[in-house]
Amino acid sequence: MLVVLSFMLALLLVLAACCIGLVVLHELGHALAALALQRGRVTVHLGSHGQTAGGGRWQVGRLRIYFRYNPLRLALGGGLCRAQYPVVVGGQAWRGLLLVLAGPLLPLLVASLGLVLTFTCFAAAANVWKAGPVLFFVVALGSAVVNLRPHRRAVVLANGHHTHNDGFQTQQLLRHQRLERGLADAEAHFATGRYAESARLYELLLGRLAWQADLFRRLISAHYHAGAHAPALTVSRQFQRTLADEFGEDDLLNQASLCSLTQQHRPAVAVYSALLAQPVPYAAAYNNRGYAYNLLEEYALAIPDFDQAIALDSCTAFAYNNRGLARLRLGQPAAGLADIEHSLHLDGANAYAHRNLGIWHFEHGAYAPALASLERAHQLGPDTPDLTHYLQQTRRHLSQSPGTDG
Repeated sequence: MLVVLSFMLALLLVLAACCIGLVVLHELGHALAALALQRGRVTVHLGSHGQTAGGGRWQVGRLRIYFRYNPLRLALGGGLCRAQYPVVVGGQAWRGLLLVLAGPLLPLLVASLGLVLTFTCFAAAANVWKAGPVLFFVVALGSAVVNLRPHRRAVVLANGHHTHNDGFQTQQLLRHQRLERGLADAEAHFATGRYAESARLYELLLGRLAWQADLFRRLISAHYHAGAHAPALTVSRQFQRTLADEFGEDDLLNQASLCSLTQQHRPAVAVYSALLAQPVPYAAAYNNRGYAYNLLEEYALAIPDFDQAIALDSCTAFAYNNRGLARLRLGQPAAGLADIEHSLHLDGANAYAHRNLGIWHFEHGAYAPALASLERAHQLGPDTPDLTHYLQQTRRHLSQSPGTDG
């Protein structure tokens, strides 16, 4: 009985040593490939998925290693290699594949070499000494099979972010390689102004690849430039639901802008308010929330937001322009005109400011100057909201009573 227990204990110790060696070699494989393929720092975690506290640290050159002192946690805690993945488009997908595959394949390569050396150079040794290399080979082979099998279930890292196993990442890189032409075509259509066709191709790519933040952003941008604001908003909300960890403040700001463009002004105000309620307010949201209040005709609420935007950046032409319209609507024409003219001084190509100047002239009965400002706004931004309405009204007034222009 004692012999059996001793054998089992020894087997467990050897297995634990194999697991530790496997974790070390696996992450070292990723790290060596990363060091060879990119210039940035490479960080390896042994025994955790990114935890830096509660262990030791060792650094040499660009390689930094965090490890656990507890052998059990080191053996069972897994590992992580943080590195900047090489670009995977434009014929460079092989770099990403090398980085990913080096992890599971290095332990298998070392185990195979150990097995060959054991049964060639040490063939006469007792079988008990051959058990270690054999066991390590079995563990390395099993680990390679498990790691290279794609799993959709994400791995939760210490910082709360998510990643996937090597097999899943390999699958996505191979898909990238196959779909590089589609991505290149989508980018070419976007660059030449064929935004609707670009959006169609990005939608196909997003359906074939795992959801990726960059593809979501490109699809939203293509829809936006094509004037398809409602589809862009739908994609933005899908992006927020599916990749919440990667949906940042800029993405949320864009979503709120799309809400305004689709006449959903209350949801836009809610999103801007959330951005401003953070410990560090998102400054650009002040002007945008004020603009949404303008669209809701709640000008008294809009002006404090424009004041705050101007206090943070006195050169923001849009905030002056928007505050000018709000002041005009609140019966402060002189202050409103001063803001609009200052906006044009800061940015003479601001279509909104030219439109607002046209509105100011229109409401003061000066239809000829109003038409000149509105037509200038149309040259700079034909899609500027309410511009077509004011152009039609101004031309109607001029055609009805051309001699009474003030």
